[in-house]
Amino acid sequence: MLLIVREATRLEFEVAVDEQAALLRETELIQEHRPVYNVEGAYDFLYPAIGVGIWDAHLLLCITTDPDAFSELSFSWFGVFRSRPRAKIAFDALCTLLAITGHQEQRNRLPKVVSPKGSSLRGFRQISAELQENLPWFLAGKEADFLTSLAKALLEKPYALRHSSEIETQLQILKIFYGGDAQKLKQELAAVGRPGSFIRSNERDALSIRAKFA
Repeated sequence: MLLIVREATRLEFEVAVDEQAALLRETELIQEHRPVYNVEGAYDFLYPAIGVGIWDAHLLLCITTDPDAFSELSFSWFGVFRSRPRAKIAFDALCTLLAITGHQEQRNRLPKVVSPKGSSLRGFRQISAELQENLPWFLAGKEADFLTSLAKALLEKPYALRHSSEIETQLQILKIFYGGDAQKLKQELAAVGRPGSFIRSNERDALSIRAKFA
């Protein structure tokens, strides 16, 4: 705080009608100016979305900050999620476990798309219909049955039984993501009466503020 005061050259203020309006205006200014000492929400364009789709009998998963780059694949998108590290760790855990229950396809056999930097596209074969059906509900924060189905499927795999500690860690990562990210987004969307399970990155912080006062 002393450093901020020392480097400040002037002080300005704006009158807002209420606290919500003030917070929304603060978020807008942070995103516009990206101040060095206040980066909360400054890089909203880095908030990731997770996509689920079907292609040629493959289950496709994608994590990206640019869903429009994958428009030709007809993904169902979930997010965006404010914590990029948690979303990425959860995505990796999900892919690891699905690769054990089924088979992960080689990248050169997946659709040819130009992936933006930081994006990841994965494909899986022989994933049960139950897992495919429950996965979107899990990512939408609406049902955790996917984790139960996934755990049961893993019990049938010798590799998972031999590496039970590692598998338990991956499942715990998904559980934390569900409660701390997927469900939170669902609750905020519901609070402001917005349908669906996806919101664009430039609206994400404002959604959290509006949900707080709803």
